[in-house]
Amino acid sequence: MSEGLKDGLAVRALRALALAGLASSVFLGPVAHGAVLPAGLLPLLALVFTSAAVAVAVTPLPARSSPVWPLVLGPAALAGLGLLTLVPLPLAVVKVLSPVAASLQKDAAEVLTAFEATPTVTYRLSIAPAETGTVVLLALGLSFAALASALLSRSRAARRILVLSVLGSALAQVVIALAGETPRPARLHGSFVNPNNFAGFLQLGMGVASGLVWLASRRGRTLERRVLYTVLAALPWGALAAGIGLSRSRGGFLGAAAGLAVALALAIWKLRRGEGRLRAAAGTAGAVALSLALVFAASVTGAVPLARFLESDSDLLAADGRVLLWKASFAAFLDSPVLGLGLGAFREAFRAHQPRGIQGLVEQAHSEPLQMLVTGGLVGAALSAALLGLVVSGLLRLLAAERHREESALLVGSAAALAALLGHGLFEFNFSIPAIPLALSVLLGAALASGESETVTGPPASTRTRTERLP
Repeated sequence: MSEGLKDGLAVRALRALALAGLASSVFLGPVAHGAVLPAGLLPLLALVFTSAAVAVAVTPLPARSSPVWPLVLGPAALAGLGLLTLVPLPLAVVKVLSPVAASLQKDAAEVLTAFEATPTVTYRLSIAPAETGTVVLLALGLSFAALASALLSRSRAARRILVLSVLGSALAQVVIALAGETPRPARLHGSFVNPNNFAGFLQLGMGVASGLVWLASRRGRTLERRVLYTVLAALPWGALAAGIGLSRSRGGFLGAAAGLAVALALAIWKLRRGEGRLRAAAGTAGAVALSLALVFAASVTGAVPLARFLESDSDLLAADGRVLLWKASFAAFLDSPVLGLGLGAFREAFRAHQPRGIQGLVEQAHSEPLQMLVTGGLVGAALSAALLGLVVSGLLRLLAAERHREESALLVGSAAALAALLGHGLFEFNFSIPAIPLALSVLLGAALASGESETVTGPPASTRTRTERLP
């Protein structure tokens, strides 16, 4: 056997190893209760970092103009912000940048003085250094997961494995939830502690399933075959919709609706360039499949989830303290509006403003934008908004230029999954559960790298013209 062939086999073996590790991380994260505890998070990140290191070692990095880079560098920038708030600084500097953080740490020093003659106090911008360090590790993990996914997804076969791992993991959560404790809880939650996070993870699978439905609706030469393929592809979508229904999560319902709306809008936008018969057949097949899937989900869940969703929102918000929570969170944001009080430090930041109407320990703002403002300040919010804008722009540019059905379906499904989580994130905290943003990073990395596939013929999607006709 020649040395070149040996090298080729070695490279393929290493890529397969990295692929297996990254796909496994998508499955293992939810099983470890969303990887919210160090015992679940650290092994998961170790698996991601190892997979990324192997992928980088055997695969050339994407071109500088690749739409993958914002997805890779965005979380890394947030990690940099977290590291900045962990750097020891003189008290005078901390007072200027974050007077509240300086006051809290100075008070801690005074308390320690009562027990020690010369207490050692390190002044930082973060008021919860341990939690900030954990978020920094998670942000770096998301960056490496996106890079590994993009590198490995240059092979269409590998890309299918990664994308289907997201769908398969979501479906596995439905099975775990249904096969759980007997009698079953009022709200299914699978391996997750919170039913809302369970619904959030299922939204990722629904995004992929939406892309599969659209892809199936364009296959087959007759309307009958298109409808058959599309109905079969809609079965996973219906199962995930039923799972979200049984979670009884209002945010899950709204997020799923937002994801479906985006998927339909992008599919129609993409199909506008096809021939009239193609548009009509695909639209009919998609409508039939989704209608049947919705009927299936409704028959499984019954009327209770809908009844809970239609309850008086304003009264309920006042009852569970959501409005009070948001008002107090905004007050905490004003304590350090520029750099925040430290990524992951919401619990400590909120304590000073916790109203009497909210009892117990509050760890989340139940609003992703508000949580970022409290912990990362305007700088963190600006970085997050820039990351989101660049990723969405990349997805739309690739979809406009893409001329292959499978890659187009992946772009549609990824955009739908992102839209679902963003809509859900207005009222919940899915991005604080490591397993969810990790799976999203893998899915988006595969989608944004689809234009650089080694197995798809033709020029990269970024260089194709919008006048090319769909096959």
